Amino acid sequence: TSTYGQAPSCQDVTCNQGEECVLRKVNCFLPPCYPFPICESNNKTTTKG
Repeated sequence: TSTYGQAPSCQDVTCNQGEECVLRKVNCFLPPCYPFPICESNNKTTTKG
């Protein structure tokens, strides 16, 4: 089954411990354009300067 044309989701993404899946917008040249699921550190200690 092809997933082309369907919006990706975090449902099928497995991240490492300490990471979470987020949908990140990517540069798009050919629509349809969907955010891409990636794993990011879910470290909540963000420093704001």
